Amino acid sequence: MHHAKESILFFVAAFLPLSAAHGVQAAASEPSASADTPADPSAKNTFIVLPDIVVTATKTPNPTADVPADVSIITEEDIRARHAQYLRDVIDMLPGVSINRGGGQRAVNIRGFDARYSMILINGRRLPSEPNAPYELDRISLSDVKRIEVIRGSASALYGSDALGGVINIITKPPERPACTLQADQSLWPAGGSTSGRYTIHYDTGSKGNTGVSLTAAHAREGIRQKGDGTTYLPFGTRDDFSAHVRHRDAHEGVWTFDASYYAEKLTEYGTFIGMHGIRLPVSYLADNRRQQYALGYRRYAGKAEFDASLHHAVWEKRADTKNRNTNLYANNAFGEIKTTTFEARMTYDPDMRHRLTFGGEYRPELFRGTGISSGQGEFTMTLHGRAYRGSEVKTNYYAAYIQDEWDISPAWLLISSLRYDGSDRFSGRVSPKIGATYKAAPDTRLKFNLGTGFRVPYPNQLYLNLNLIRGGALVHLSGNPALRPETSWFYDISLERDFGGGTAKLTYFQSTIRDMIDETWTSPSTLQYRNIGRAALRGIEADFTRPLHGKFSWNLNYTYLNAVNTETHARLFDRARHKISAAVSYRPSDRWAISLWSDAYLGYVHQPRANEMRSCSYMLWNISAQCGISEREHLSLTAENLFNRRDAYLSIPGTILRLGYELRL
Repeated sequence: MHHAKESILFFVAAFLPLSAAHGVQAAASEPSASADTPADPSAKNTFIVLPDIVVTATKTPNPTADVPADVSIITEEDIRARHAQYLRDVIDMLPGVSINRGGGQRAVNIRGFDARYSMILINGRRLPSEPNAPYELDRISLSDVKRIEVIRGSASALYGSDALGGVINIITKPPERPACTLQADQSLWPAGGSTSGRYTIHYDTGSKGNTGVSLTAAHAREGIRQKGDGTTYLPFGTRDDFSAHVRHRDAHEGVWTFDASYYAEKLTEYGTFIGMHGIRLPVSYLADNRRQQYALGYRRYAGKAEFDASLHHAVWEKRADTKNRNTNLYANNAFGEIKTTTFEARMTYDPDMRHRLTFGGEYRPELFRGTGISSGQGEFTMTLHGRAYRGSEVKTNYYAAYIQDEWDISPAWLLISSLRYDGSDRFSGRVSPKIGATYKAAPDTRLKFNLGTGFRVPYPNQLYLNLNLIRGGALVHLSGNPALRPETSWFYDISLERDFGGGTAKLTYFQSTIRDMIDETWTSPSTLQYRNIGRAALRGIEADFTRPLHGKFSWNLNYTYLNAVNTETHARLFDRARHKISAAVSYRPSDRWAISLWSDAYLGYVHQPRANEMRSCSYMLWNISAQCGISEREHLSLTAENLFNRRDAYLSIPGTILRLGYELRL
């Protein structure tokens, strides 16, 4: 019965041509803040339309419609309409972007590339995290986010080997005007009765003279959600984060910025360990993770040139303990940390009216050490809970240089070519070239094309890891592989865009081929190892439709087809859906009220919950959120996630979550 209701509701949301005001502005123009007001009182359907400007695609400001790369924008309005707290709440609203839910994780996937191949930036700077970033969607708060720019497709020619799949750049609010905002959010899991909460304070001084400061602090508590077998759907525990941003404009019109952030989480998962003769032992996995980041930046415009430089230091520290829940004794303990210091510099110069040159580079020494690392280098001994553990380290110096040319060949043609060299003291360097073109066949029609290559060296954890963790409710051992080879790839995509009636339709074909792709492979019922799986091909189609119309309704629809296979065995790659459809409907009867209904359908999702077991499923998740402005300063939100109570123990989908949010602006 629920499936029938879901299908009917999805049809209504996807194909009822209401209008699309709040939808993602993917390579489209965004209406102004006064889009509901006609520019000419005598013409009710006339709008003032301003172009979207993006910076992530080229590291320079450009209208979204002009850049060849596939770029989507998630606005502050999109975040508010969905009562979104974390990146996981909004990221899969985009075409080509999905959430992998296998193994008790929620990780981003862009065009078939999992989280290892997608770079996450905060204000253009690399986010320090544990390798592969499997949990970052649950860590990144959106309380002070102004917009999110997402590149779908390889950006290695500008950002390096970690951007084979794409880039997610989270841009925070600058301290422009004085403000203080308090937010409180409570949620309930009706199936088990557990509750969760998040409490945030954000303060801006505004631009006092030439200096502005913004501060954000948050505390979150995740309640326990257990399956029928006693294991947990997702980690539970606490998360705390604090961030500070200072911006100062000097006498020479240069802008100095300083950022500092601290994040800490203490989370627990319940799982089972399958011992000899199939005996199942209940275990708990406790993770104590901490992240610190400090960054100093400087930017200045001088005539035809722009100079940008930054120095940032980051530390990621992890402690992981495994306990026997029957005896409450520690079975295993681990410690790990990653320290990176990065210096980046970039200059953009306009030599003439048709060319814009950008060139830059970075140097990044990195220390990766821990008791779960078996490199044989820098060995040490650490006592954890009364037991001595041996560990080792890996030191790597990464360096890169790149150049880009934006060439306005004619009013109809824009050609962007870029080239980046990445090297290190552990692997041979490689060059990643890319060329992209936009052809304006008519004022409302554009053809875009991108072609390039990329590569990615194995990360230290893939080479030397020796660690226990929870996957799909089971305790497994994940080991590295020192014999891994670097991954190489080539890609291309072609898109057709058409503007009409204030909206945009876009159709894209994309293809990537990866040689020596690295993936986790089951070697026994309780053991995983990183291995090169051979050659993989990722091919697909994206269709996106957005049309803002005059009225109180909005509508958005996008579809992604993905064929991700190992071309040597012709087997499908796991943790990927064949089809993904996202639809959203919004209704705003007044300035104080808004209701949003949205759905994500995953069809033909294949994953491997255990060794020698493959599972294919399809599911649809519906969500509804109502926003109410109690007063000019107070705002109330009520949200039901997973409206039809879909549950899946293998994909860690726990069922309906009810959330109530309150915001006060002082």
